[in-house]
Amino acid sequence: MIEEFVQTRYRCTVCSKSYVSKARTEDHIEKGCVRDPETRACKTCRHWDRWSHCAVGAKDSDEWAIRHCDEWTPYPTLEDRNGTDENNNDPV
Repeated sequence: MIEEFVQTRYRCTVCSKSYVSKARTEDHIEKGCVRDPETRACKTCRHWDRWSHCAVGAKDSDEWAIRHCDEWTPYPTLEDRNGTDENNNDPV
């Protein structure tokens, strides 16, 4: 026999990670979501590469990602590039 049911889940509004427990979701947010630029974590830093290396050496421990890093630098936005597009080309 098949029964259909609805499950309530709670989700981080920054990274969309979801949990069954509201308390675990709150813990995720309080600890600092690594995709939130306010956390100043590796995932949002321009020094981080896809091979999990830090270009300035801030991450030298076995910890997956550090938070509130003094060396953290945000990725440049389109506004920071003075009107150039995502490939750093001047607009036509």
